[in-house]
Amino acid sequence: MDDHRAALREWQLASQKNDFSNDYDYYTLAIGYWSISDYQCAMEYYDRLVKAYPPLGNVNSLENRIANWTIKEKTAMHSVFILWKRAYIESKN
Repeated sequence: MDDHRAALREWQLASQKNDFSNDYDYYTLAIGYWSISDYQCAMEYYDRLVKAYPPLGNVNSLENRIANWTIKEKTAMHSVFILWKRAYIESKN
């Protein structure tokens, strides 16, 4: 789907409807916001993901989670992770 904004709206509705009960809700939204260049929201959703699933604050755990993703998906998630790490982890040290 090339209409990232429409897809993001659908993901938001689905995530809200299930009260963010699926572990993929947060990273799906993080990638969705990344795809429309809303990097602040992408980082915020990744931070929510890490709060809900702390191991995903570690790159090795993330690598395991996304091992079967496409290169494009992995690149997006790595970009979100790096931006999140710089903003939320390294800036606090």
